[in-house]
Amino acid sequence: MAQKFSYTQALQATQLQPAFGKTMVNNNAEAIRDMVGERGVEVVRRVVEISQSGRAPKNDPALFVMALCFAFGDTETKKAARENLSKVARTGTHFFLFLKYATALRGWGRALKTAAAKWYMDQNASDLAYQAAKYRNREGWEHHDVR
Repeated sequence: MAQKFSYTQALQATQLQPAFGKTMVNNNAEAIRDMVGERGVEVVRRVVEISQSGRAPKNDPALFVMALCFAFGDTETKKAARENLSKVARTGTHFFLFLKYATALRGWGRALKTAAAKWYMDQNASDLAYQAAKYRNREGWEHHDVR
């Protein structure tokens, strides 16, 4: 049995404050975690599809699900999440919010460091300069923190 985890801790002081209470957030996060364990690559594909099409009113839940994929997915799920991170985290704010969620759920490790490096490498030079200038610090992160 997996360790009991309070997802509200990962969401604390973010825009995903539980509007309907901690129980609902924990239940939804548990359901997503189960889906990630069973069909993780499919979850990543669906998150990318919904995020890119603009069908969700906010991108924050998509970033949280991507963090869940990094924290609880198998090797293939983590690879798919890494390959598609820049499609969901399209701005520096999105990227820093993803890092906040991911480090709260799993800590900073090699897979997350590789994904962060790939996010930077996926940007062209002018877009990266724009991201670094406009989004210097968000969600308690700065670009020089990402190493």
